[in-house]
Amino acid sequence: MTSRGYTYPGLTGSNKVDIARIGMDQALLTGNVQLLADAYDMAHSELKIVNGPRADGIRADGAFRQHDGMLYNGNYGMSLILCRFIFGI
Repeated sequence: MTSRGYTYPGLTGSNKVDIARIGMDQALLTGNVQLLADAYDMAHSELKIVNGPRADGIRADGAFRQHDGMLYNGNYGMSLILCRFIFGI
């Protein structure tokens, strides 16, 4: 993976977790322990409750929002939950 994709500014929510998962895959394939730790931290930083009106992520009521707080009932939320299982978080 190029650093351009991995360090792309402004990634949030499910998009950021998807990129982190790719970083973990690369780290495991190449034996890069530092990349693995960085990717895990990147993913873990997004798996928290957010409540701002336009915040991306999981809400206290269990809803999931992405792209400036738009409510999603599939895809982004499902991707985030699947990544939680993959990462064991």
